Amino acid sequence: TPLLGLLGTVFGMVKAFNVIAVMGVGKPEALAGGISEALLTTAFGLSIAIPTIVVYNYLSHRVDKLIKEMEVNCVDLIDLLTYQEINHSGVIKNSINQGGEVEYEISSSE
Repeated sequence: TPLLGLLGTVFGMVKAFNVIAVMGVGKPEALAGGISEALLTTAFGLSIAIPTIVVYNYLSHRVDKLIKEMEVNCVDLIDLLTYQEINHSGVIKNSINQGGEVEYEISSSE
């Protein structure tokens, strides 16, 4: 839609220059229609573009935060799986402490 506003601006200016070509520069009221059309379409395009950019930046920031959170969680999971093994009953065994294994129950209540 912002590009349509720009296209309307171009058409409005072409219209204004056609009026100048036909009537000369002595008729400002004849030029006003084309210039008004150009400015209105520009304003319409900007009224669409500005909120769209704001929403895009907001969503882009949220996605970046989610990606960073996922990276932290993946590193934590890799660390957990590297140092501990999970058996089929949902109990984590500490694989580093071979002398006396410590078991932790996995809780899904978080």
